[in-house]
Amino acid sequence: MTGIARHPWGPRLYVAGRRVHHGSAGCVLALAGLARRDLRTVAVGAAMIAHDVRDFPWRDTDNHEPGH
Repeated sequence: MTGIARHPWGPRLYVAGRRVHHGSAGCVLALAGLARRDLRTVAVGAAMIAHDVRDFPWRDTDNHEPGH
């Protein structure tokens, strides 16, 4: 399954059947920005990481209620 699934705590993105947290996607984006020396891309990636830091590690088995 690839796509966005509805969830009571907000939409969930799945790629090849695996949930993709925006924190891990932010890591990829920040690294890509560093490689291209694009500070705006790095900043967006860092913001995604900061927003999802409370859910680290970003795995399906470690999902948390919002605000926890």
